[in-house]
Amino acid sequence: MSSSSKLNLAMVPGTQCNQRLWERLVPLLDGEIQSNHVAIERCATHAQMLAEIDRALSLGGHLLGFSMGGYLALQYALEHPNKVHSLVLLASSALGLSDDEKQVRKGMLDFLQTHTYQGMSSARIRQFVSQQRWQDHELHSVIKDMDKSLGGATLLRQIQETSWRQDLSLLLAELKCKVLIIGGRQDQKVPQEDLQAMTKQLSNAELLWLDDCGHMLPLEQPQALAQILNQFYLGQIR
Repeated sequence: MSSSSKLNLAMVPGTQCNQRLWERLVPLLDGEIQSNHVAIERCATHAQMLAEIDRALSLGGHLLGFSMGGYLALQYALEHPNKVHSLVLLASSALGLSDDEKQVRKGMLDFLQTHTYQGMSSARIRQFVSQQRWQDHELHSVIKDMDKSLGGATLLRQIQETSWRQDLSLLLAELKCKVLIIGGRQDQKVPQEDLQAMTKQLSNAELLWLDDCGHMLPLEQPQALAQILNQFYLGQIR
């Protein structure tokens, strides 16, 4: 199959993530899927992040978003329904930030604006992965390397530009494309109830869970995730 006839998949990363987020997943995707990393980590503003998604889908295609990138992907799909053929949300909620999360982010902003960022600690990483991955040093290294390469300036910018998030759940009924929501059973960041509620509000959605998996789905369970995605996408083009 030529590259022009492959399924175009734009993949939007989460906070403090770059293309390495997908390095375990992409090699396992079917050859008919042409995946493209949407480099929102290079963007200075929320508007630029959405524009980066728009460039990736200039001719239309399929959209996948992880965590914060899932929220941005959902927002883009609601604003540009004719360009998004399907939407996959990984560990991502349509709801606005809780009061507790807003308080945590305020503390992070205050710290980043007054201190030199020293990188993500091992204790912090454990909040993002399942307990089964606490001793996975290679996984921890990927997360730390992404964080180090992007640095405090990127983290500060991304928190500033995405902490305003409004609740998109009331708009979900407007979304007509096929939607697949995937969550980790041990995710400490996104409540399972959020994903269940989103699925009920969408007209054409399915919710699947990955066992032994925290928040970092593409890095923790790439084989299981790839199998799900291959079935989802190839079912639409065959």
